[in-house]
Amino acid sequence: MPTTHRGVGAAGAALGISVGVLMQTALAWVPMTCAAIAGLVVEVLTGAEGPWAISQLALAYVAVAFVGACLMHELAHVVVAAWGVTSPRFDVEIRLLRCSVRPLHPLSRGRVILGALAGPGLCITVGCALAIGSAPAIWVVPFVAHAVSLLPTFGDGRSICAALRDA
Repeated sequence: MPTTHRGVGAAGAALGISVGVLMQTALAWVPMTCAAIAGLVVEVLTGAEGPWAISQLALAYVAVAFVGACLMHELAHVVVAAWGVTSPRFDVEIRLLRCSVRPLHPLSRGRVILGALAGPGLCITVGCALAIGSAPAIWVVPFVAHAVSLLPTFGDGRSICAALRDA
């Protein structure tokens, strides 16, 4: 069930971001991240090898690359939608493999388009920076893959199409 958070806390005051939105988004991924860190600590302390070590490395990869990219994507939407807004309000929807943030306050057509571009744009930029820095493709792909969300069949692309259609 989506939760609505209102107001701006001291930590988010500079950007005008609701602390509740940031906390709920971040906390959604805490169990997976903790499991990955715990697994890596066990691996280092015990010198574990084989399937255990591989599964922990895979979990760490998912926690950092996939989850990190998704959090960056959604937080970029929040920053653009909340920037300069006196009382930003958001609907936060968190499911197993999906996190979505939707502003409840009115946005201009330009802000809708910029907000829709911000999430995938930040992830694509990070992915390109990783590629330029010679990171392995397995770390680059989860970030660059966010370009797909700009297709009209996905939320960001659908938002852009709707804003352009209403012009």
